[in-house]
Amino acid sequence: MKGIVPIPYYTEEATLPRIAGVLACVSVGIILVALRIGPDTPVENLSISPRQIDLGDVPPNATKEFSFTVKTVSGHGLTCAPPVADCGCLSPRGLSPALPPDASVTLTSVFSSGLFKGPIERRILLRTANTAAAEKPRLLATTVSVKARVVWDFDYGPKRLVLPRHPSSRAIITITTPPGKYPVRVTAVESPTAALTASVTEAASGTQKVEVTFDSSKWNWQAPSELANLLIHTSSTLVPTFRVPVRLGP
Repeated sequence: MKGIVPIPYYTEEATLPRIAGVLACVSVGIILVALRIGPDTPVENLSISPRQIDLGDVPPNATKEFSFTVKTVSGHGLTCAPPVADCGCLSPRGLSPALPPDASVTLTSVFSSGLFKGPIERRILLRTANTAAAEKPRLLATTVSVKARVVWDFDYGPKRLVLPRHPSSRAIITITTPPGKYPVRVTAVESPTAALTASVTEAASGTQKVEVTFDSSKWNWQAPSELANLLIHTSSTLVPTFRVPVRLGP
């Protein structure tokens, strides 16, 4: 087969936000450890409403905007660091670097579901410092919790294949459409290596199977045990393409 065709979700441009999300997550962890606070430690100079946001069901490859209000309640002005999120799927914005006493501002953010699946919870970190001349500036931090449930119109499993190192080994990936929904069909399967091939069975009762075969005679055994990422194309409008990592087992 030919090499994997590029899809928007896996392009370099789409990967950069994920890298940024990882870096942001590390930054959040370092900050929380340094401050020795829990993720829900209240900040006495800020009132946040709501502190917990539930976006409900969100389809994959979609975006959903939400907002929350931040108000200064200590009677002093505050300096604020830019809010950061522990995931590139969140993009908080709208917090001024300086908040006067009793100021109220609405922050907005966009959640990008990408190819997440099922329940997900992420956090936005807010950091402030008192700026009253009579006080020594003291950094305080708190988080806003954001929950969502990314709902696909089909399920599949296993999420990752581990094939035994036999001369010829096989495995099955099962694609299932929930009852009451229009059946999702596999339209094509692509592999970047000739050692890994796949065939699709006929669909029955909302279930379809992809049989994956490994041919050891076409594999370079000096290569890493990570075989490939099978690229599976479907009739779904929500998830037209997804990938299943394949590796060699013991």
